[in-house]
Amino acid sequence: MRTVKSLGVAGAVVGALVLTASPATAAPAPWKTVSTNSNWTCLEYRHHKVSEWVNFKLCRIINSVPEAQPVLVVQNKNPQGKAAEIDGYIYGDWGTSATCGKFTLEAGWTRGCYAPTEPFNSNRLGLSGVLAVNGVPQGWNEAAPAKH
Repeated sequence: MRTVKSLGVAGAVVGALVLTASPATAAPAPWKTVSTNSNWTCLEYRHHKVSEWVNFKLCRIINSVPEAQPVLVVQNKNPQGKAAEIDGYIYGDWGTSATCGKFTLEAGWTRGCYAPTEPFNSNRLGLSGVLAVNGVPQGWNEAAPAKH
């Protein structure tokens, strides 16, 4: 009986190790309100090919550490009050990125998808992003010099 009990405990430990050793899947980043300040550097808005009323831009927030955070910013300026279904991806070439979850962007709203803040050691801070509106993706890739 003691052997059976020991095997049961050993099996439970191995099972727990297998479960905890499995790679984790990160949850999509949420869309948040946008409030810019002097730490923000953004490219100009572009119209998404699905609608002239849905605009997006790539931004970076740079702090004094120096660390930087990429942000995909989207606005819906539809005058008829129509919402848009969005999702996307934002990438900073200094080693940070985020998958932006599905979200209903109401008319008149501006929202941002923020990747994690990471240190940078380069004189360039390239940005890439993809915004899907109502299931249609459009990408953007832009390299820009660091300000700090």
